[in-house]
Amino acid sequence: MASPRFRLALLLVLLNFVLGWPVALLVGGIATWVGAKWLGLMWGLVIYGASWLLLGVGVLLGGREVVGHSRWLIRRWLEKRRGD
Repeated sequence: MASPRFRLALLLVLLNFVLGWPVALLVGGIATWVGAKWLGLMWGLVIYGASWLLLGVGVLLGGREVVGHSRWLIRRWLEKRRGD
């Protein structure tokens, strides 16, 4: 069974993938739609930076094991998506 530290580190690394480009692009699109491009730029940068912070803290907490396990999970998820 995985330790709580490993689980937290894995969660942070996986949240990085969710918060990175997808949310930054979504915020940019919403800001463009509303007409406040500066807001999209500002919050897009903040969210993108926060995603890198999550990745860094996750890797520091979990080390090589978390990186390998997260790669395996993402590869498995992508293979399942292609198979459908």
